[in-house]
Amino acid sequence: MIQDLHHLDRELQSALDFEFTLDDDEKFRELLHASLDLISLDPGTLACAMGVSLTTVLRWKNGNAIPYPVMRRPVYRFLRRKVSAKLTELAAVV
Repeated sequence: MIQDLHHLDRELQSALDFEFTLDDDEKFRELLHASLDLISLDPGTLACAMGVSLTTVLRWKNGNAIPYPVMRRPVYRFLRRKVSAKLTELAAVV
């Protein structure tokens, strides 16, 4: 699990570093799914943090909608902070 979290952390950082990934719908879905699953993030928490409805986040998750590229950077930042916090939490346990 820790290796998967480190990989996800690098992927999220890469998405933030390279502008072209902000336009990649499939990459967004992949990173969203991985983040929600690996850190057991409640979609409602993401919705609240992003100022959107739970329904909107569930549509993102289910592939029925996708945020505009301008909205993806804040989502990636939030997810990366959560992944980093989980890594810190796990490191304290070990």
